[in-house]
Amino acid sequence: MIYDQYKWKPEYEGMPCTYGGFAIIPGVVEDRPAVCIKQRNGQGSSRYLFDLPGGGMRTDPSADAVDPNLACATEREAMEEVKCRVTVGPAIGPPLYLPIKKDDRLVKVDCAQAFLVETRDSPTTSEEALSVAFVNQHSFAGFSVVGRKADPASPVFGRTPIMIFDGLSILQQPFWTGYLTDQISQSISGDHRTSDFVLVDGGAYFGRTRDNQFSLYYRLNPDQPGGRFYGAFEHLANA
Repeated sequence: MIYDQYKWKPEYEGMPCTYGGFAIIPGVVEDRPAVCIKQRNGQGSSRYLFDLPGGGMRTDPSADAVDPNLACATEREAMEEVKCRVTVGPAIGPPLYLPIKKDDRLVKVDCAQAFLVETRDSPTTSEEALSVAFVNQHSFAGFSVVGRKADPASPVFGRTPIMIFDGLSILQQPFWTGYLTDQISQSISGDHRTSDFVLVDGGAYFGRTRDNQFSLYYRLNPDQPGGRFYGAFEHLANA
């Protein structure tokens, strides 16, 4: 599955770890669900490329402000980068862990978590964002996105595109909603009682518990036939 290279690994134990929160700001393009991305300025890494609004959690006590958690970091970064006052909702999938190496030696680990957010504001440019755009899965490939390929020699998508596509996935309507069956329950990664989105059937789907009902969502992936993952519960779409 697409998450495998970003799972927590035993060799990360004890390594310095930085944490980042990223906002899935929903929108609509041509009557289809879309996600907000912003273009980085000409400073720092990945200059002028696009990524999600968000960034690292401030933990240094000497800084002007300290983020008590990733949700607060996401809210702050969304305001700083695209001038949106957001309310953070459920996390989307598990955290993604990216090993940072220097001279082929592991020196730290970056942890990223995407959140679905709500806002009444319209994303706009700032000193950190030269432009903003809403993209759906059909127009996404036209943008130069940070980390689109984690390894140029590998067909696997990078971390930021995974978060964007997962954000688009959960903005679609669920293909099935009903009472949680034993078969579905046994295929869930994580605690189905959480209000967050969980991976189902090895990552083929997203699932979410809400109002005592469980919903299944397709997971988009442009590298797969039909543009999404396929799993064991395709028959529920016609149930």
